[in-house]
Amino acid sequence: MENLQEIAELIREWKVIDTDGQITTQDHWFFGRDKPNRPVKRQRVSYAFHAHLQPMNPTDQAAWDALADDNKVTPYQRTSDRIAVYSLKDSEPSAGLLLFDIVDDPGGHGIFDPANITYARLLRAWDRAAQRHQDAGALPAGVITFR
Repeated sequence: MENLQEIAELIREWKVIDTDGQITTQDHWFFGRDKPNRPVKRQRVSYAFHAHLQPMNPTDQAAWDALADDNKVTPYQRTSDRIAVYSLKDSEPSAGLLLFDIVDDPGGHGIFDPANITYARLLRAWDRAAQRHQDAGALPAGVITFR
């Protein structure tokens, strides 16, 4: 399993600041489909995102790696039950990427089960934190950023 420093390095390779100063997503072997979370009840939008990560199960990992090596396959086609939940403020690279959690497999998709009250609370907490991240601007020194 990767430690947080390794995850930070992988994120820096995946989400980069381009020559125009904008955040760009690179095709990266460790990351797959990347999309906003579904808004929680009574919310119109979610500022939290989740990205599928390379699975930990060796059989699933081999299939993932084969897709990652195929130039005809896009990252959107790589899915797993291991996800990273985060917030990103595209308009302000100095705000960095705020990583909330990594849900290892199996279990990544289970957090989106609306019938599970614990997960519903967690999703709301992530949404609130992501919304605050959007409002806050630059993160304090020492927090994982793109630089």
